[in-house]
Amino acid sequence: MSAPESSQWAPSIRVLMAFLLDNGSPVSAPRARRIHDRDTASARWSSTQTQRSRRVAPQRPGWPGCLSTIGRRSGSCGKRNVSSSASALWQTDRCSLSPATASGGRCQMLTSGRQEIGRTSPRPSLPRRGPPCLTAKKTMPTIPAIPRLHLWRALGRSRSRPMPRPIDAGCILAKLRKLRIDTPRDGAFLAHLNRLLSRDEAGNMIPDPQRFSAGRETRGVLVIDGPGGGKTTLIARALERHPVLSGVDRRHYLEASVPSPATFKSMGATLLQRSGFPIVAGKREAWSMWEILRARLKDQNITVLWIDEAHDLFCADRNLILRALKALMQGDEAVIPILSGTEMLREIVRSDPQVQRRFSTLILPPVNEAVEGASFADVVRQYCQIAGLEPPLESDLIARLFHAARYRFGRCVETIIGAIEFALAGNAARLDISHFAEFWGMQEGYSFESNIFLAPHWADLDPNEDPDAPIPVTKRKKRKRA
Repeated sequence: MSAPESSQWAPSIRVLMAFLLDNGSPVSAPRARRIHDRDTASARWSSTQTQRSRRVAPQRPGWPGCLSTIGRRSGSCGKRNVSSSASALWQTDRCSLSPATASGGRCQMLTSGRQEIGRTSPRPSLPRRGPPCLTAKKTMPTIPAIPRLHLWRALGRSRSRPMPRPIDAGCILAKLRKLRIDTPRDGAFLAHLNRLLSRDEAGNMIPDPQRFSAGRETRGVLVIDGPGGGKTTLIARALERHPVLSGVDRRHYLEASVPSPATFKSMGATLLQRSGFPIVAGKREAWSMWEILRARLKDQNITVLWIDEAHDLFCADRNLILRALKALMQGDEAVIPILSGTEMLREIVRSDPQVQRRFSTLILPPVNEAVEGASFADVVRQYCQIAGLEPPLESDLIARLFHAARYRFGRCVETIIGAIEFALAGNAARLDISHFAEFWGMQEGYSFESNIFLAPHWADLDPNEDPDAPIPVTKRKKRKRA
């Protein structure tokens, strides 16, 4: 394209862009030029049909009135120089183009320009023909584009803070979940465990259970806490870090969870498989499995046997399992059993006095704001530092956190990590109480009014009760006639 033609067509492109923007259609300069070239090609095709009759093509609905006429080359419409007149017209009137002028698909300035060119009384012309793709179509209304700055504000994001990648957020959350928090609960459990281990002449602990009742039997430990209290993490960490039970080449403890269904036979098969024994055949007797287990424990020098979620173990064969526990604590193959579970486990063990006297009980206390509030505030700050977030500023956040977590240690830590997950997903610069509310509402399924992190009277809400549940209506009994 030559320089005169480029300067000749530039005004029509600008008018087309202004017209499209006025009608709510976002358009760029390259797209406007493509539309202009398409319309110009159509104008050239129709001018060959009307060149002898010097007829003017009718205006196309939805487009500027004289766009195709001005876009023609000089001399394409006859003896008159359309280009020079059009250029003078754009230089004088293009700055006065307003949205009202371009609305409706007609351009008054271009219509007046046609009269200046000399087409004051054009003869009627036949309908304009063109390629099928250039026929007028109904345009659908478009939603105006949101400015980028407003879009960032609507999403609660900062333009200066880059969007975190999912892999980075996943690594941060995985790192937080691997962290362990030292509390007085760890020392209490070690006190129960260490007293059941034997010591040598120098007073050092050895991986051998302490014998009681004239050296005939050992003792065990019950760890009681509610759901989400963190008892599993507490015991697993204590055994992994124990200087005697966890060696470099060998571990002197065996752990297992209660299988489903929880029966006397399935529990024995699970413990055998955890010890490395081949898959047990289904025809083997239950008591023979437990006898093989005792021999396996002695051969592998196992000192501690830990059964997690033990309250589910006594549902079907309670008496058989209680007898098996007593057998594990007697004889040369005796071990130290550790049973962890809820309050139901304590009630089951207390139902048998012979088993109860062989176990010491550790009840993990609930968290208290007056005692552990400052420690949890430090935990939140350290977790935010690892995640690259500013710590929250709400003064009542820890109190709401304890109440929402049922005052359970494990639930509190899980809620903190969940709130950080929502903050990272929202690209927030600071962790605030709204992130805690989003995670807790997702976990519990409560409404806005029942969310402990948002409700004004949060202390009156019971997280164990569903306030959104319908109140049952009791029907009145009909009186019997005498």
